[in-house]
Amino acid sequence: MQVFLFIVVAVVAFVVGIFGFAQIIGSLRTRQKNFLLPIIIWLAILVGEFFLARLIVINYMNAFYIGTGIAFVIMLLQKKIE
Repeated sequence: MQVFLFIVVAVVAFVVGIFGFAQIIGSLRTRQKNFLLPIIIWLAILVGEFFLARLIVINYMNAFYIGTGIAFVIMLLQKKIE
């Protein structure tokens, strides 16, 4: 059961991280009229995910860090930031 919860926490953190970091990078690249709004919204979602993980699955924070870290590294390696 512990391994299952570890994997679930890591996968959820990874998926939310991929979408969040992709949206933030996309907003930085396009620089439209209200480009700060999606950045603020996705930062709030990512920070909210962190606090929710600390509240619910504090014993599996390593899985959260691993999932979010892998998502962040993947987004950096996409070379979309210029």
